[in-house]
Amino acid sequence: YTCHVENTVGSDSIYYTLVVQVPPSAPVLYVTSATSSSILLHWKAGDNGNAAITAYTLNYRRAHADLEELTLSRRTTSYELKGLMCGSTYHIYLSTHNRLGSSPPSPTLSVRTQGQYPSVPPASTFLTPNSSSVMLRLHVWPDNGCPLLYFVVRYRPVNNLEWILVSNNLKPQRRFVMTGLLPSSEYQLQVEAHNIAGSSTGEYTFYTLTKDGDLPPPELIRRGQLAKPFYTDFRVLLPLLVAALGLLGAGSAFLLCRKTRRERRPVKETLDNQQNTEAQRERYYATIHKVALQANSDKIPETSEDISPYATFQLADPNNTLLHSFMYHEQAMTEGCASPPPPGVRYPNPPSSKSRRARRRSSRKTDAETDESDSEGDQLTSSRTESSNQLDTNKARQSQYFIYHGAQSST
Repeated sequence: YTCHVENTVGSDSIYYTLVVQVPPSAPVLYVTSATSSSILLHWKAGDNGNAAITAYTLNYRRAHADLEELTLSRRTTSYELKGLMCGSTYHIYLSTHNRLGSSPPSPTLSVRTQGQYPSVPPASTFLTPNSSSVMLRLHVWPDNGCPLLYFVVRYRPVNNLEWILVSNNLKPQRRFVMTGLLPSSEYQLQVEAHNIAGSSTGEYTFYTLTKDGDLPPPELIRRGQLAKPFYTDFRVLLPLLVAALGLLGAGSAFLLCRKTRRERRPVKETLDNQQNTEAQRERYYATIHKVALQANSDKIPETSEDISPYATFQLADPNNTLLHSFMYHEQAMTEGCASPPPPGVRYPNPPSSKSRRARRRSSRKTDAETDESDSEGDQLTSSRTESSNQLDTNKARQSQYFIYHGAQSST
């Protein structure tokens, strides 16, 4: 900033510089080298935020372990982490501090120390059998940069399925002798070597010497070298058997569920059909009952037999009433004749009483079946319409006539 002053005598100026201070930026961290127990780190400081750096904080942790923190001097630009686990991965990051605050952490580095899980030595250098024992040269087991912690030793005769445990915590040593073996016998040996990075397992087959200290017979060695079928190995046979049983059980369960579904479906359809049939039967009889009740209160003649053969009517004047009677006949009548036709003429025989009753039942049954599919209001209208149609049809089939008998008194 500049401040300028001027008057008649002269002028003057002054300058001020304002510096804004903030927390520092993140440093740049990188790895220089790593051994089986140490990691060498270097870093470069970022922007100090216009304030002097006061310290650094180094954070690191082993995989699946707790976080550890170290405070380093502001003048330090490198540091070696010591006492680390062999063959392990470490996660490391660094932060910078000034009097205004701390920087964001640097990007996290994942560094693995040197060393791996142990290798497996060959049988020729590791085993030395005799007649009743075998010597294990443990010192020849490669540790791959990570010190060995312990061994687990098992053995079994070649024809046995169960392993015999010798030790599950055998400390590293130069030699170990395993005794109690039979001469001229074939054995299988299993050794597990553990270090901080992991473990490895070696399996060996060896032959003990004869009682005289000689090599075992060649036929014994050849017999042991013959390849055995894979299905004779219990470790292979058991998983295969379990898998086969599992597949068989799953298939049986699937077929059973499918069969059960098929059996349930027809039963459900049969029940639905029975319910629908019962509902239709109830509607059918309810419709017939209603129509019968209504027909009794307001019956309409359905056939010509239902019409009374005598019809009377009353004149308009009640004081001078004459009754005129008409006789209804079904036989044909000669036009213009007031008297019966000659006796020689034949007329069609009227239907018997049995045929009339059968015709009534047939007509009513047809109406009831029609009522089953229609509404109640439409049922009555349909029945009346059919009855009227039957009356018109009967009129068209035969020549109906009325015989006027003259006027009679209304007494």
